[in-house]
Amino acid sequence: MRGALERAVRDALVAACPATTSRCVRRGNGRNAATLDGGRGFGQVIGMRMVDALVPLARSTGIAMANGRHLGHTGRIGAYPEALAKAGLIGMAVCNGAYP
Repeated sequence: MRGALERAVRDALVAACPATTSRCVRRGNGRNAATLDGGRGFGQVIGMRMVDALVPLARSTGIAMANGRHLGHTGRIGAYPEALAKAGLIGMAVCNGAYP
């Protein structure tokens, strides 16, 4: 944990991990899927942007999935299914990561 925290602080200080996520790019992967490239932004922000992208997709097609890439630590992973549940949907979140 200590190494990850030190790396996150260092990256934020050198602007390798931007505090703003204006570089977050959404790509359509069909009618019910999206990929969000976070531009190495903060994972919690990008994670909620994935939720925001999923809600209309799931409502229009009945099922949807999103993939996030190039983002920082996503924090408590259960926050994203909870946000989907508040929108009246069922959600599942999984994660995997490696520092480039």
